[in-house]
Amino acid sequence: QNESEAEGRAAKRRKLELDKEKLQGGDLTPLNDLDANFYNQLLECPGIVDWLFAEPSAKQSLYDFLVMRNKASQWYAEPAKRYFKDRLSHLLEVGQIEGDAVSSWVSLEIEKLREAVYGFPDAGGQMPPLFRTFADPDTGQDEECAVVQCHQSGSARNDTVVIELDD
Repeated sequence: QNESEAEGRAAKRRKLELDKEKLQGGDLTPLNDLDANFYNQLLECPGIVDWLFAEPSAKQSLYDFLVMRNKASQWYAEPAKRYFKDRLSHLLEVGQIEGDAVSSWVSLEIEKLREAVYGFPDAGGQMPPLFRTFADPDTGQDEECAVVQCHQSGSARNDTVVIELDD
């Protein structure tokens, strides 16, 4: 199993490198591969299109944003998906304006995401505050699961347990 996991990680790294090369060459296919629906919407925004072709790092920045979106949505489920739905609709609004506004917006979002997703959490096992706002308002959690902290007596080990809730 370790060998197949290593092969899977190597394949992901190769794909990321290939996508990076495509983006540097002006190919937008990697953006379409990550989210075809969003890709089609962004092509209708003059500010985003201008930014993508005017700024050399723009394609990679948008790609990085979408990759972080996919990872965060996998790790934090519905709250992250709701957050990104809100942010992407905001980007499409900003994209109607001009490329400089898009560039600033994407840079700021990537900075916030890197801190939230890859930064050190306030408390272990907690959802980043960035996504907590989009959790179920009644429980503070996603509707599908709850996060519980467990401590084994006589042990310094803390575990996070995800419990599926039935309706």
